Amino acid sequence: MGSAETVRLPEEILDTYRERGHEPLWVNDAGLNRRGEELLDVLRSSHEEGLPADRYHVELLDDFVQELGEGEVGVAELELALTSLYFRYAADLTRGHMDSADAEITWLIQREDPPGRELLQRLERGEGPAQLLAELRPSSPQYERLVASLRHYRQVEEAGGWPRLPDDVTLEEGDEGANVVLLRRRIVAEGNPTERELAEPESAPDPERFDPRLREAVEHLQARFALESDGVIGGRTLEELNTPVSQRLRELSINLDRWRWLPRDLGSRHILVNVAGYEMEVVDEGRRVMSMGVVVGEEAWETPVFRDTLDHVIFNPYWNVPASIAESSVIPEVRSDPGYLERNNFEVVEWSGSSPRVVSTEGIDWSEVDAEDFPYTLRQRPGPDNALGRVKFMFPNEHNIYLHDSPAEHLFSEVRRAYSHGCVRVERPFELARLLLELDSDTSLEEVEGELDQNGERRVELRGTVPIYIVYLTAWVEEDGTTRFHHDPYHHDRQIRAVVPG
Repeated sequence: MGSAETVRLPEEILDTYRERGHEPLWVNDAGLNRRGEELLDVLRSSHEEGLPADRYHVELLDDFVQELGEGEVGVAELELALTSLYFRYAADLTRGHMDSADAEITWLIQREDPPGRELLQRLERGEGPAQLLAELRPSSPQYERLVASLRHYRQVEEAGGWPRLPDDVTLEEGDEGANVVLLRRRIVAEGNPTERELAEPESAPDPERFDPRLREAVEHLQARFALESDGVIGGRTLEELNTPVSQRLRELSINLDRWRWLPRDLGSRHILVNVAGYEMEVVDEGRRVMSMGVVVGEEAWETPVFRDTLDHVIFNPYWNVPASIAESSVIPEVRSDPGYLERNNFEVVEWSGSSPRVVSTEGIDWSEVDAEDFPYTLRQRPGPDNALGRVKFMFPNEHNIYLHDSPAEHLFSEVRRAYSHGCVRVERPFELARLLLELDSDTSLEEVEGELDQNGERRVELRGTVPIYIVYLTAWVEEDGTTRFHHDPYHHDRQIRAVVPG
C-alpha cells in the first residue's frame, strides 16, 4: 500500500462494488464510518494474534484518515485500501502469512482457500467486520491458549523481560550466593505460577541458598523446556534460561501461524501427532481423551507433515522393509552375517498382485545383490521382536508412514525421541487400539488379544475414518496455562526465522 504498494483487488470484489453502485463500505466524506473504525481497531490489534502489524499499515491508514478530512486523499483511495487490507487480514487468519515453501520446509497439509466476495456481502447485510474476521480463526482450544501465552510473554517483555545468568555459571542444590538470587529473579520474571511460587525470594528462608523448593522449581522448568529434570543449572538449562523473551515471542508467533496452516476445524474426533514435541493426542467431541509419547524420525529420516485418515488397525503385523532401509541396513547385515535373516525372523517374498510368495534364500548371492534392483521384498514375520511390535495403525499414504507399537520400549524414557526411519512409534499402543475400537469398531480388543500368541496377522476395520494430522509444533500450552517450548529437531523454526522478518 502507499507509494511502494499498489492496491489490486480481484475482479469478483470489484463486481461487488459495481453492484452496489460504488457506494463505499468503510468511509464517508468525513472519514471512517462505524464499520471502518471497527476494522481499523481489528488491524491495530493484529499483534495479539501473532501477526506482524506492519502488514496492515495501520500508521499509514491513520494518516490517510487525517488526510481525507483535509482533502488530500480521496474517499475511493482510502476505501479500496481498507478493502484490500480487510481481505489480507482475512487470508492471513485463514491460511497464515508465512510460506513454508520460502523456508524450504515441506508441509503437505493443504491450506484453506481465502474467503471471497461473501466476506463483503455479509458486511452489506449488517454483520460487523470484527465478528466476521474472528470466525476465520482456528477453532482449536490450543490456538486460543497460544494467543493467551503470547499476551503473557508480551507483558513480560513490556515489564523489562528477565535477567541473564552468567554464561559459565553452574548451580545446584546447596549452592549459595548472588547467582542464586539472580536465578530466583529469572524464574519469577517469566511468571509460570508453579515455578514462581517455589522460587519467590520473599518466601525463602535464605534467598541466597539453593534450597529444595528452588530445585523443584528448576525441575518443573526443565520439564517445560523438554530437558532432563535433574534440578541442576548449566549446559542446556542455562541456554534455555538465557533465551530472550523476544525469541519466545517469535516462537509463539511461528506456532500460531502453523495452526493457521491447518484446517480451521480438525474434526470433532481426530488424532494429532506433534513431531517436534514427541507426543500425540486423541480428541473426541472436541475433548482430549488420550495423550502419550511417540518416537519420530531422526533428522536424516524426517517424519513428514501431512494429513490422512486412519481406517484400520493391524494386529500381529508383518514388517515389509522399505527399500531404503533394506539398502542401508538389512542387506549390509546379511552380507556380513549369513544367519542374520533367520535369527531376526526375516523372510524374502515376491509379489504376484496382492499375494506374497516366500522365496528360498539359498539361491541368493547376497554379495552380488544390488539393493536398488533387488526383485524381492524383505519382510519380518509377526512376533514379539517384530520392529512394528504387535499392532500398527493404518492410514495408507504415499509416504508409507503409520503409527505402530515398538519392542524398543526404553526409548520412551528419553527426553528427545527422534530415532525412527520416519514412522511414528506410540508409547501405549494397546491403550490406543482399545480406545479406537471402542469408539469406532464392531470388534473389541478382547476378541483380538486371544489371537496374538498365534502370530497370525489380523486386520480390524473401523466403521468410519479418523482424521490424523502429523504436525510440527515447537510451542504448546497446557490447559492450566503452562507454556512448554520444545526443541526444534528438524530446524524448521530456524529456517523460518532466516527468511521471514520477525
